[in-house]
Amino acid sequence: MKDLALIREIEKEAWRVYLTQYNLAADSYERTHTRMHSNPNDLIVPLSRPLARAVRWACWVVLVAATHGQTPLSLEEAGRRKPQDLSPLHEGREVVIHGVVSSKPVLFEEHAHLPVRDESNSAMTLEAPDFMFERLAVGERLEVRGIVGQRGGVPVLRPVQLRTVGHTDPPRPAWRRIEQLQTPAAVGVVAMIEGRVMALGEDTGGEYLLLEGGQPVPYPVYLSRVAQRFGTGLGRFRVGDRVKAIGLASQASYDPPHTGKFRMVVPDAASLDLIERNWFVTPQTLMLGVISLMVLALWVYRRNLRSSMKRRTVRRVHGFCEELLTATTPEEVLRKLRTLGPRALQVSSLELYRFDRPAQALRPLIGSRQSEDIPASLDGTDRSIVNPVAVCFRNRTPLNITDTRRSPLVGDKQREKAPRSMVLLPMVAREEMVGVLEIAQQDFPRMLGHEELAAMQHLANQVAMVLKLLEQQARRDQIMRSEKLAATGQILSGVAGELKAPLESILSQAHRLLENGDGEARAILNESLKAASILTQLSRVMDREEGEVTPVEMNGLLQRLLEPLEKDWKQQELRLELQWSRQPLWVLGQTGQLEQVLKNLILLAARSARSSLDRSLRIETAVSSKRVMVSVRYGALLCDESFAPGPGTLPYEQEALGFGVCRGILHGLGGDVRIATAGESSCRVEIELPAAFPALPSEPAPRPAAGSSRPLTALLLEPDSASARRLVSYWSSNGHRAVPVHNEAEAFELLRRLRIDVVFSAVRVGTTNWVDLFDRLRDQVPAFVLLTEGLESEVSMLFPQGEGFVLRKPMETGEIERLIERIQQRVDAASPAASR
Repeated sequence: MKDLALIREIEKEAWRVYLTQYNLAADSYERTHTRMHSNPNDLIVPLSRPLARAVRWACWVVLVAATHGQTPLSLEEAGRRKPQDLSPLHEGREVVIHGVVSSKPVLFEEHAHLPVRDESNSAMTLEAPDFMFERLAVGERLEVRGIVGQRGGVPVLRPVQLRTVGHTDPPRPAWRRIEQLQTPAAVGVVAMIEGRVMALGEDTGGEYLLLEGGQPVPYPVYLSRVAQRFGTGLGRFRVGDRVKAIGLASQASYDPPHTGKFRMVVPDAASLDLIERNWFVTPQTLMLGVISLMVLALWVYRRNLRSSMKRRTVRRVHGFCEELLTATTPEEVLRKLRTLGPRALQVSSLELYRFDRPAQALRPLIGSRQSEDIPASLDGTDRSIVNPVAVCFRNRTPLNITDTRRSPLVGDKQREKAPRSMVLLPMVAREEMVGVLEIAQQDFPRMLGHEELAAMQHLANQVAMVLKLLEQQARRDQIMRSEKLAATGQILSGVAGELKAPLESILSQAHRLLENGDGEARAILNESLKAASILTQLSRVMDREEGEVTPVEMNGLLQRLLEPLEKDWKQQELRLELQWSRQPLWVLGQTGQLEQVLKNLILLAARSARSSLDRSLRIETAVSSKRVMVSVRYGALLCDESFAPGPGTLPYEQEALGFGVCRGILHGLGGDVRIATAGESSCRVEIELPAAFPALPSEPAPRPAAGSSRPLTALLLEPDSASARRLVSYWSSNGHRAVPVHNEAEAFELLRRLRIDVVFSAVRVGTTNWVDLFDRLRDQVPAFVLLTEGLESEVSMLFPQGEGFVLRKPMETGEIERLIERIQQRVDAASPAASR
């Protein structure tokens, strides 16, 4: 052990003297002092040339004697590392290796590195002064005896004896990816790599490039300062260039463990080749920029085109909204939606679904694609309905279905009949859901922007508002017409009462003249009797207390009227032809009034038919557009409204009411009568009444026993104090509660605090009318009762969906009791839905 330590001390001293002598020779003997290593044990010894030469030869002799008898090692074994800190396993040991020079030496300030490789592609780096490698060429076989050491974590062999034993073909550099060189096993290999320059720099070791080839950590390629003296250096490269480099895989890790700071050192600048220049604007980038500009220009053009189309659509929608405001009837609104709507909105079709409150369903009014009603609840409790129209109505939000073939809202069965795309818009008027407007495109999917959707939603709300206003206007007109007819009836009744006394006086005077033998007294008596009969009939027709408004079936009524008249007509050779409608024809009115009017008009037509050549009478019934039509065709040469009596006029025909009186009564029922030409010698009386569609008859529900139903709470808005007291008395006598209020503000305040079952309202309440009040209360109370004066025949016109009742003044006990029963049934039917 003592001999081995002594040999190592001699070796270190000889290497120090060797390096000192090398530096003296490199400076051509002009320096007087030599710069040693940074090791504090290094000394600066001034030596003369003869003494240095003697010391150098002495060191070589000592080294040769010390290394005699060593066994050779493979390059793989010589470069092995310790597993703890990856330092050389044979560090400080003298070994002998054999290898082939694989590259030119890499020059540094104080030493040079020469890579060698053997047949197994194992590599080792020789470290010595550069003059030891001056005569060596790539491909020479070497036998090297030296001491294993390290330089920045790289295992190196510092040669003591170097001998050339042969020559072979120069080995080619191995192609490696950059990430393959960032491991300790690749250190010492001469490799060829390719990468893109990420950065350029310079430090104390020299210039370097940072290459990127897909690895996570950039890989530096160094050109030492000594090599910079020859060639152009690395200044010819720029960031972004693609570079190929051939050099020695090395490491610069000075502190154990040596697991990082991998790099490549190249012998000169010629070892780096430029593959691809990073242009400031490459042709690919220029082409990409041109394509991008073209795409941008196309996008701007299409965007401006879409914006222009959207603006035109919005203008057309607003113009169509203005056109809808000119409609005067709901039928005209539907006609404009059917004809003008698709052309104005540039769509295939429009369809309107109106909400039917009693049926709790959406009913199509325009198109024919949806033939059945769609169930829909106003409170949104029924979530089982997946129809998109019902979903739009329930959620109160627009649905823009771009493609119905891909939408989950449209079922498989519905896709066959559904259009390709559609927009469903809730129709809201004063926060009340009126229905759903469907805008469909049959041919292709269509995407609508926010502006178009907002404009179409405005259209849907406009349609709802127009329908609502027309409905309210119809109710107001009906009220005014009913009040006028009631006033007219009162005037006629008063006139009939006033004429009764003069007619009785004329009759008594005519009898007295007849007894005195006056021949003209009989004619005066007959005309007076006729006038008295007409006044009696008129008073009977205009009597308000005759009965309440009920559904009347017209076919049965006409059959009852014609049965007693057919026998007389057969005796008079008057032919009667009947053609009834196959379905029942229901109208709303008083049975006595309708019977009297129809009988008088038929008798007037029969009187004209008997005096004509065509002694026939043809009566037909039909229904069209919710109107019941009764047509009476008769023979006549002149079609007018006089119905002048002819020869053979019967006494009961002379007492019939005139055509004008019958027309006035029919106008009060919401109908009309007119005379039209039916042929060369015939005319036709056309009687028209609004149709009513009552529910199918069912078994009457058993009347609940007294006390079985809970007491009802009524809210009474009646300015007439006498009528209000009478209604409160009737209502309280049946075990219910009534709360009179003076205006609508008090009514809404009580509705927030109390549970109100029914609201009684006069036609005018404070500053508002019953139509506006009904629209605000229809969703808050189960029943609404309108208090009217005079005739009010057409209840379906006032409440087309059967949501309200009508009570005429002055009120009768029997009528109020029947009304209480109907209100009780309505409240009981609404209680389960309210509890849900």
